[in-house]
Amino acid sequence: MSIGLAVTLRPNAVVIEHLEITRREVIEYLGAFPEESRPDALRRAVEVGVFCLQRATTAQDVDFVRQQIQALLHEVQQAAAGIAPAVERQLVGKLGTGPGEVLAPVMQTVQVASQTIQTRLNEVDRSLDPANPDSKIANAVADLKRMLDPARKDSVQSALQDAVRTVTAVDGELAKSVGLLVGAAVGPLAERVDKLAAHLGIKEAVRAALEDTAAKGRPYEEDVVEALRAWGARGGAQIDHVGTDNKAGDVVLTFPADDPGADPLRVVVEARDRTDPLGRQRIAADIDAAMQYRGAGAGVYVSKTPAGLGLEVGDWSEGAGARGPYVATTHELLVLAVRWVVCLLRLRARRAGAAAIDVAAVEPQLRRIQTALGRITTIRRRLTEGRGLLDAINSDAEQMRNDIRDALDQIEQALSLPATQAETGPEGSPQA
Repeated sequence: MSIGLAVTLRPNAVVIEHLEITRREVIEYLGAFPEESRPDALRRAVEVGVFCLQRATTAQDVDFVRQQIQALLHEVQQAAAGIAPAVERQLVGKLGTGPGEVLAPVMQTVQVASQTIQTRLNEVDRSLDPANPDSKIANAVADLKRMLDPARKDSVQSALQDAVRTVTAVDGELAKSVGLLVGAAVGPLAERVDKLAAHLGIKEAVRAALEDTAAKGRPYEEDVVEALRAWGARGGAQIDHVGTDNKAGDVVLTFPADDPGADPLRVVVEARDRTDPLGRQRIAADIDAAMQYRGAGAGVYVSKTPAGLGLEVGDWSEGAGARGPYVATTHELLVLAVRWVVCLLRLRARRAGAAAIDVAAVEPQLRRIQTALGRITTIRRRLTEGRGLLDAINSDAEQMRNDIRDALDQIEQALSLPATQAETGPEGSPQA
């Protein structure tokens, strides 16, 4: 038992603090029960143990009483045995007890009384002797042993176990009482949870309704603006976050024209943070509407995660709308997509203005980018097919991104410097 054990008695309970029992029999007995049933098993063991201790104490008390009675009987016997001799001595000395003398009748009466007392004491002793199977104490002890015999169905232990099983049964009084108390305590909480669930259901419905509107991607738009500004600061682009008006198109990038007096180049970015994938047709409609509304010559449809793009779109998909080219891609390729469509816009502007273009420098880089993008698509497919090649695939993907960045750097450099030996082919394709 631990030091600092405290036993507190309450009107309806006993509280034991810092209790530690090291007896092996107790450990093995409780170990036979599941962990959740051990408190009840320990409680029953304590109750049955106290009951048995009380009965054992009662048996000890009976033995003590018997011993006291026997001691008293012995004293009475000794005292009674001394009455006749004492009286005899006193009377004999004065009156005489022989035949014909005055005290002869008295002496006879005393002797009869002494014999009668001794007989009665012997009867009492036999009635109180536990060793005598006919004594009252023996019968009482036998009845007590029968009451404490666990093998009997009418024993105290059996009655106690039946009572415990009845109280602790699934449909017992204890379960009913606990159910009522728990229900009364949890009822208000359940009502609040139901109200909260209804409120969350309304919020979820509102969110779902906003999925098809321009307002749905507003938090992600800020991530897009931040990524583009980090890059646009080096490229001289003006970046405007226009998606706050809940119209088509979220971010507009404006680049100065190559030729004085020409209109600036405008690229619109449509940002979406959704988990249901969109196909080419829906993406084309959305980005074309954004380009039309924002007056842009090119567009980028960017999804925060690949889950927002259909299988036929993948991580990168190019297309052309009524106003110009567009790219559908994921966030990690956002800057590359913007640089790609800006290069296409500059090429189209150079062709329209009959400006000299170093096609020999530009066209291989365009093919290099398209080849790298194709390899990235293959890499993504390989990632989904086998994660065991993850390290090698990621290395290839990173190399492809570096090739794309290098190619875009060379294209931008070529477009920013006038060429002397370049000419423009048919509309839409550079030709050496």
